[in-house]
Amino acid sequence: MRRDRVSRLADRRRLYTGETYDQARSQLKPGEPPIPAALADQRNFEAELFYTLLRSNRFTQYPFGIRRVSPGTDSITLEVESELPPRCGEW
Repeated sequence: MRRDRVSRLADRRRLYTGETYDQARSQLKPGEPPIPAALADQRNFEAELFYTLLRSNRFTQYPFGIRRVSPGTDSITLEVESELPPRCGEW
């Protein structure tokens, strides 16, 4: 079990975003929360995107078809589930 504060923050971010531990740790900024608050326009965009996903009623392997999220204050990167069947070992 990781004990230092940075490692715990990276673990927390990883749980919420689906990033790997190394990806989550590399995105941490000193003195900032593990997941930064979105700015107004970004927050509105993300709300609209999420609303669209909710309305799609698409049931997938991942919640709403989103495999991984990399949030920022003025951007968000989504890795979405493919429409193609997974290759051996990708589950």
